[in-house]
Amino acid sequence: MEIDEKLMSVIFETSRVVKARIQKASIGRSFSYGQMHVLNFIETKGGANMKEVAGFLRVKPPTATAITDGLVKSGMLTRLGGRKDRRVVKMEVTIKGKKFLSDSFKVASGELKNMFSCLGQKDKVSLIKILSKIKE
Repeated sequence: MEIDEKLMSVIFETSRVVKARIQKASIGRSFSYGQMHVLNFIETKGGANMKEVAGFLRVKPPTATAITDGLVKSGMLTRLGGRKDRRVVKMEVTIKGKKFLSDSFKVASGELKNMFSCLGQKDKVSLIKILSKIKE
């Protein structure tokens, strides 16, 4: 297998394993990984409209609406009419949503610490440098 193919394979498999381990550690939380990702995006931005959520997810607005509907119904998000234009609806994370995010990050953080415990300090520093370089 060519090195680039091997690298892609390892990245995809690692991503799948990380996602699966976090979801397994989050049993009892009734939200998908994608919904948690959206909730975090909206919280980080201090609110977002559907176009911004769709852009973040790289999907069309109706798909983003379907994803956020469950978060609104569960009380994690609230929809607010725009002040200047009522057609623009902004979503914000509720107190319940913020608590859920905080608890979920604690679970995910613990699971990631377990996963990376097989790496020494030097390997962790190298991994941070490599991932940071790729991210840019």
